[in-house]
Amino acid sequence: MTQDVAETEANANILVTVQKADITTLKVDAIASVIRPTLDIHGSLNSAIFAKAGHQLDDFILDNILKPKEGDVFSTPGFGLPAKEIIFAVLPAWRSDLDIIDKHLLTAIRGIIETACQSGVTSLAIPMICCGRKGYPKDRGIRLILQGVSERLKAPLMSLYFICYDDEAVKLYRQRLDI
Repeated sequence: MTQDVAETEANANILVTVQKADITTLKVDAIASVIRPTLDIHGSLNSAIFAKAGHQLDDFILDNILKPKEGDVFSTPGFGLPAKEIIFAVLPAWRSDLDIIDKHLLTAIRGIIETACQSGVTSLAIPMICCGRKGYPKDRGIRLILQGVSERLKAPLMSLYFICYDDEAVKLYRQRLDI
């Protein structure tokens, strides 16, 4: 897999990296994802995370997370992942493009950043959340992800990785970040 990496410093203290990569292979404090209120494993991102983390992740969620609501955020150990933890934001299940509302993605990203900061996370990887088959167009999703991050970004975060699944997304991030 080719890797296009761009880095810049935001606020002089936070290293921001944009790269095409498999988020399940990154050695960071935490990776971010979203999950439905039913806690069903859905989509290629969660399928990859749960497969790599192992059955312990599924067991942990079933034993510890009870009836999450849209907007909730929780973290779990990384189990079989190189990442120390996984931060999940709870989003509704979308049936079509008409169900997608910007505030859901913004709430999820803000919650992920706040939870990471409260947990002492210094390095966080954020994938193309909600930009899949039934999700946001890439440019719109990236704009919302960056907006949510910029509204909550603070210490102790020192490294932020925007993980993309294709070269087009890397290019869009680079344009938005002017790097």
